[in-house]
Amino acid sequence: MPDLARSLNNLAVALSDLGRREEALTTAEEAVRLRRALAAARPDAFTPDLASSLTNLANSLSDLGRCEEALTGGEEAVRLRRALAAARPGRLQSRPGRLAQ
Repeated sequence: MPDLARSLNNLAVALSDLGRREEALTTAEEAVRLRRALAAARPDAFTPDLASSLTNLANSLSDLGRCEEALTGGEEAVRLRRALAAARPGRLQSRPGRLAQ
């Protein structure tokens, strides 16, 4: 299921890039549903992926002018990322965009 969720997430981005916004939204919603289930079962392994899918979902909603819903998804993604950062403060290096090995 993780591979399917990843593929759906990537497909949603590609659909959005092609201007197929309704399809992108449906696909992003499916990715979030799968990743919520994965994160519920194994939070340490899949919460980062859920945050990424929520961000993509928020972008899809925003593209369709559904800004309030987009804000909700974006805020949830930020809450998850903040919790991850607090739990793993040593994971990020001082250089932006690079994860510690």
